[in-house]
Formats: sequence, structure tokens, C-alpha cells
Amino acid sequence: MCYDALVSVLRRIYGGQKELGYYVSLMEKDPDLKNVKGAIAYLASKRNEVDHPERISNRLEATNALNMTKQLIREILTKKAGTQ
Repeated sequence: MCYDALVSVLRRIYGGQKELGYYVSLMEKDPDLKNVKGAIAYLASKRNEVDHPERISNRLEATNALNMTKQLIREILTKKAGTQ
């Protein structure tokens, strides 16, 4: 669910109905978000694991993903609020 929330925010910022990988590539070129692209790429890789599970995340991994996503969404919204 946290990945879907992140994609929803990115769709509002960049438009379209694409998947996370598309927005990661846009963000790599976005000077406002250059310092968070590593975190987004990490979450994109975790999203791939969720889509093709060979194992289920444990509680710690799930909590970390949720907390990281919340912080990332806050940073994105803060950085992009001044440019919209």
C-alpha cells in the first residue's frame, strides 16, 4: 500500500497513469528531487519484490518500508510545493 501512495503522489506531480519505474526515471532528471532519487530507486526495487514474492516481508521490513515511504512523500511534497 505504501508504494501505491507514493505512485499516487508522483502521478499528481508529473501527471499520467504510469508505474513507479517511469516516475523514477523522471525524478532522476528532476533537479528538485535529485537528492531523493536513491530512496525512490530503493523503494522501486522493493516494489518489484512485492509484485513477485519469493518470500514475505517480515514485520521490521514492512515497518521500515512504511516509514521510509512516509518520509519520502513528505520530502517530495515539500520540494515540489514551491515549484508547482
